[in-house]
Amino acid sequence: FKWHPEGMWAVEEFLRTASDDEQSRFIEACRKGQIHIDALYAQAMTGMYTEEELFELVGAAKRFEKKYGIPVISAMQSDVPGYTWGLATALAHNDIPYLSVGPNWFAIGDGSDYFKGENIVGRSHRGGLVFDWADRPFWWVDPSGKNKVLFWMPGWGYSGFHLDRSAVSEDKVFSYLGHLQEKGYPYDMVMWRYGIGADNGPPSDKISDIVKAWNERYASPRLILTNNSTVLKTFAERYGDQLPEVRGDFTPYWEDGSASTSKATGVNRRACERIVQVQILWSMLNPQLKLHQRFDVAWHKMVMYDEHTWGAATSIIAPDDPFAVQQDRYKQAYAFDGSTLTDALLDDVTETVRQTDSQTIDIYNTAAWTRSGLVLLDKEQSAAGNLVKNDQDQVIPSQRLASGQLAFIARNVPALGARRFTIHAGDGRHAGSAEATGLKLTNGLLTMEIE
Repeated sequence: FKWHPEGMWAVEEFLRTASDDEQSRFIEACRKGQIHIDALYAQAMTGMYTEEELFELVGAAKRFEKKYGIPVISAMQSDVPGYTWGLATALAHNDIPYLSVGPNWFAIGDGSDYFKGENIVGRSHRGGLVFDWADRPFWWVDPSGKNKVLFWMPGWGYSGFHLDRSAVSEDKVFSYLGHLQEKGYPYDMVMWRYGIGADNGPPSDKISDIVKAWNERYASPRLILTNNSTVLKTFAERYGDQLPEVRGDFTPYWEDGSASTSKATGVNRRACERIVQVQILWSMLNPQLKLHQRFDVAWHKMVMYDEHTWGAATSIIAPDDPFAVQQDRYKQAYAFDGSTLTDALLDDVTETVRQTDSQTIDIYNTAAWTRSGLVLLDKEQSAAGNLVKNDQDQVIPSQRLASGQLAFIARNVPALGARRFTIHAGDGRHAGSAEATGLKLTNGLLTMEIE
């Protein structure tokens, strides 16, 4: 018996609610290889993920590995037909050298000619051109050129047994092998995913007996019931030095659907950027706080928003169906909850340095290089006046905007450091010839007017 939960999300949810005995039995099954743990948290639309979010996509699996001593060395992606280039970096840096991808494949028509050697380009209404890479394993080299992972897309994606789990038939097996032979497949082993028959279903209780019966009847080809890590590791050891190296983005495109929830998508993207800053501020200002679990929960929300299941299956054909509306609300809540949790973490991290009634403003640079940039203070933060001085008591250019905000430039804020500015009564404008009147801007030498 072998089973892949595919993602860590289901594993974490099970362990969170399971009894002590159930947890022990589950971990023991993992140790024996009956349940196989793969690295990705969920089936991600990776084109939406920030660099840091891609690392968080494998974070739960590596924590599982550390806690239980069970190696996690492979990733499995299903359904989604594209993978951003940065995924190769995130996997390699986390010691995950193997990636199996099984895109969604449903042919237009009955698909009966799929393994008869015909060109399948355009036959999948969900997979597009991705199956040009079917059963053409290669080393996927990351953008740095220093790391690589073994990439394999099985020929029928994840859908080979999607509608009939018992159909390990002579016709299916021999037509598949015949197709490989016709296109000159050069290896003596091939990966074939055995799906569960439908989305979100249970493990198969038949496949072990099916494989046993096949091997009792046939000397060749031999079927081996194995797991993702084992087959990829075996293949790499046998053929790794013969595989081509490929560089580039396996450009995803399902991500365009996120525009259907554009507000939540924007909220999640901003939260993904902000939480990185908050984590750095935590180490700079208040590292004694025990916030690890809260950061993990916040990241979980963001990772799950960018995961690929965008609402109910009826969201396209019946978007106003109550079930579709309910699923949409549930999905978008991940983004808004993640943003709220990040804001709360920021408040706690900055508690020791925050003073609401102060005229002093500390600007922190969470980057690893010196930065200069525009600062906007709201009316309450800048109520003391319009004049800004730096930590050398020098007046710097500032401007009160029509919005009520006070704008100034913070120059040369050191890497992972801060500079202090103070707000005073007075006018921060510098004398000069530039002026704006209505829709006209001029400096005496050049005039621009908006018509």
